[in-house]
Amino acid sequence: ALPGIADTKQGMIQLARDARLYPSEGCIDFKGIIERMPPVDYSIELPNLSRIKELGYEEHARRCLQHAKRTFGNVKSQRRTQNINNIKGKNIFHDQRAY
Repeated sequence: ALPGIADTKQGMIQLARDARLYPSEGCIDFKGIIERMPPVDYSIELPNLSRIKELGYEEHARRCLQHAKRTFGNVKSQRRTQNINNIKGKNIFHDQRAY
């Protein structure tokens, strides 16, 4: 296993529930993901018990927000949306693709 990456189901559950990193601390390409998402609202969840114990709830929340602003900044979806009039009568749930 790689350092800091769980290699068991229980380990992955523990990381997801108690030990998430701030945006940009890990290796997830959030910018790339958001650019490929439809233009929708999104939020972050960063449970991390050790940081809460070390920093307290308020400081942990402050750092979550700082990292999110730095990481996401002005990142926006690069997908185009279809006009609803162009898809009337089509099965919009079959074979959807980003444009």
